[in-house]
Amino acid sequence: LTGTVPVVAAQTGTSFSALAPGTYELTQTNVDGCTSAATTIVIDPALVTPVAPTATHVDPTCSVSTGSINVTTPVTTSTYTLTGTVPVVAAQTGTSFSALAPGTYELTQTNVDGCTSAATTIVIDPALVTPVAPTATHVDPTCSVSTGSINVTTPVTTSTYTLTGTVPVVAAQTGTSFSALAPGTYELTQTNVDGCTSAATTIVIDPALVTPVAPTATHVDPTCSVSTGSINVTTPVTTSTYTLTGTVPVVAAQTGTSFSALAPGTYELTQTNVDGCTSAATTIVIDPALITPVAPTATHVDPTCSVSTGSINVTTPVTTSTYTLTGTVPVVAAQTGTSFSTLAPGTYELTQTNVDGCTSAATTIVIDPALITPVAPTATHVDPTC
Repeated sequence: LTGTVPVVAAQTGTSFSALAPGTYELTQTNVDGCTSAATTIVIDPALVTPVAPTATHVDPTCSVSTGSINVTTPVTTSTYTLTGTVPVVAAQTGTSFSALAPGTYELTQTNVDGCTSAATTIVIDPALVTPVAPTATHVDPTCSVSTGSINVTTPVTTSTYTLTGTVPVVAAQTGTSFSALAPGTYELTQTNVDGCTSAATTIVIDPALVTPVAPTATHVDPTCSVSTGSINVTTPVTTSTYTLTGTVPVVAAQTGTSFSALAPGTYELTQTNVDGCTSAATTIVIDPALITPVAPTATHVDPTCSVSTGSINVTTPVTTSTYTLTGTVPVVAAQTGTSFSTLAPGTYELTQTNVDGCTSAATTIVIDPALITPVAPTATHVDPTC
């Protein structure tokens, strides 16, 4: 056997191996030394093993639990085979492979000559876990605080919590404790370290509670005859509770809309509505009890033999009081002053009225009847005689 293209040194035998590709001529020489015509034999060129293929892959996302692999610039005459090794997945051919479960895959290329490349190992990462919707506690506005707050329950330290107002729209903020929140509807989400965001938890911050206005009321102070006062709420709200408390001196709180038999002092009246919010206090003062003056004392002069009327004089009169004298038997029109003269005989009542308008009990004074002057006497007389 002799290689002609390229030239290869002749070798003898009946079996020839390790022959480089090329054209060979094979001849037979018999025992007589005669050589046959040559048989031309062509050893084809060596087959080319393709290189290991390159490919891009997409791992599972937060919303898609499978991955995909795509051959980079595939050779149209080659066949690409993808086989799952861990876990074992049956081989499939193509250039684009989708819905791949997480695991390790080997991708090979087989060319038209049937030669298969070394395998390219590709790993599809495990599916990403979407966190559960977070739980949280919230505090609604109170009577004194017009905003609310939300606190994440047992937050995961590696997660990010986002709170967004939806009605009305409020810009998103992150954290685990959110305060000074206006009333409205909020959505709270959790985003884990893989960037996966949970479904939203809806939380409602109730409207701010309304503190009622301080109540209005009328009051009656003690009079000359009644030593206590009263307070009445003006146009009370039927669903509210009204509380009256004595502050000076301290008097136990009582509820209602009409308060009577109140001792003189300072009181505070508040209104508490159905939400439990209490108004500012309205201060009401019940004046001290009015003092009724004592019955006045007086001296009097009865008629004399020469004066047919009497007189009455108040003893040590109070300059700010008014003294009234009224005839009762017989009836005589009332007159005021401190000294009363030319009084006809009869029974009189003297009272004292102080600056508060309180009138004392009456002092009864009797002017005796006028004294009677006897008529001139008559007499007989006897003159002297002889």
